[in-house]
Amino acid sequence: MSGRERLILMVLGPLGILLIFYYFVYSPKQAEYQRLRAQLEERRTQLERMEATARQLTRLREEYTRLQAFITEVEAKLPAERELPSLLVQLERLTRSLGVSLESIRPSAVQSSQPAPPPGAAAPPPPGAVPAPGGGAPPAPGPAAVPAYQRFPITLQVVGTYHQIIRLATELNSFPRMVAIRNLAFTPKQVPILIVNADIETYVLPKGAR
Repeated sequence: MSGRERLILMVLGPLGILLIFYYFVYSPKQAEYQRLRAQLEERRTQLERMEATARQLTRLREEYTRLQAFITEVEAKLPAERELPSLLVQLERLTRSLGVSLESIRPSAVQSSQPAPPPGAAAPPPPGAVPAPGGGAPPAPGPAAVPAYQRFPITLQVVGTYHQIIRLATELNSFPRMVAIRNLAFTPKQVPILIVNADIETYVLPKGAR
């Protein structure tokens, strides 16, 4: 073998080995590396998405717990119908504790929180009701849905000084039961005494609500 052939063999031998290594070892490993890297990125994206969902679920659970506590607190301030007499007694005790003279207390009938339809107007059919064939009267609806709460208006007539009336209004705002002051009408009696007609309103849970 001539020197030239040996030189060519020495050059082409390692080059062939490198080519074999590249095509049969390096390229498959590089493709496997790229595939695993893409799979890793996909898994990281899925993990981040699941972590965000878990954080959202935690926030929703906390919000649900907070709303439950708020509803329980509000319902505790809404007397049931059977508790209305004790509510009137509490109002009478409040005025007496402030030195205000309670001249009269006139409770009205419990009213629905939903407006009643005009006289003679037909009640709207319940959602999903199917008209009777031939245009006849629809079948009798089932029991009406119970409103979430009912209104209980009360009119108070009290006599006291301006300072006492302001204290009474403040105490009504922080009353153990939910009380809304709708109107205050002042009439001077004898300085510094005032006669005040107060229209207040509380909200009552309907029968069977609790």
